[in-house]
Amino acid sequence: MHNLWIPVASIFVVAGLIFGSQIYSENQRDNQIAEAIDERLGHQELADLSDLKRVNKNYRVCGNYALSGAEPESFYYNSATEELAMALKKALYRDNCKGR
Repeated sequence: MHNLWIPVASIFVVAGLIFGSQIYSENQRDNQIAEAIDERLGHQELADLSDLKRVNKNYRVCGNYALSGAEPESFYYNSATEELAMALKKALYRDNCKGR
């Protein structure tokens, strides 16, 4: 029975590392999106992101951003190419995010 604890504990450690790295990776991606928006707009504070949806095999993100005191706007971000499309009128946003 004592020998059973080592494999069970190892499984839990590996599972924790996998799920922890996914959460860390998503937080990094969110910060990267906020920084790209701020850079595009010339803003000093990080944008607040909301309503994030992963699309196109989870490599792309649709959502809303808001700068302090402003109305939320929509964006589309391709994490593979780091391409950012802001506002509803952009073709990238329409093609990838509308109706999802």
